[in-house]
Amino acid sequence: QNLDAIAGDYPLAEGPVLAGPRFVLLREEVLAAVRDRDPQPGTVALLAGGAPSDEVRSAFTAARRALVGAGLTVEAPDGTADLGPLLRRAAVAVAAAGSTTWELAHAGVPSVVVPVAANQIPVARAVADVGAAVVVEHLDGTRLAEEAVALIHDTELAASLARTASRLVDGLGTARVVAALRAGLIE
Repeated sequence: QNLDAIAGDYPLAEGPVLAGPRFVLLREEVLAAVRDRDPQPGTVALLAGGAPSDEVRSAFTAARRALVGAGLTVEAPDGTADLGPLLRRAAVAVAAAGSTTWELAHAGVPSVVVPVAANQIPVARAVADVGAAVVVEHLDGTRLAEEAVALIHDTELAASLARTASRLVDGLGTARVVAALRAGLIE
């Protein structure tokens, strides 16, 4: 699901390679969030990932304190929550740069992302390179909050990030993967 992934990246693959954002698998609630998005001013989604480490939890807690201190409404669901309603109303998101990056992109939520694991570094770099998200390269709760506050106030940048990000993930990845399975391309 990495932005720049191509079949050539997998020379040992013995069958078709379904790589890149065209094959991003999105949850139904995320797909639904796009249809009726209604961002609430000052609402920040704080998404630390499915099983955040103590270090990640600590940084995101610091970010939450700073965002609340700035007068923003912060929602920080656990990793198993239905994100659809939150993606509908979030003006901005602060998130770990994992698969949630693609969900935020599809929903058109302007985002600040941070890699919290080595496999997230290419995702963060790719979305930064194309102008689809603000990236904080190192886990720092204060910096995450500062970037989110700046994004809340820079509506032009937020709109640009949302437009660019939403073009990356069209929401048809699951259908493409199912079609490939049905066509017998994958055993």
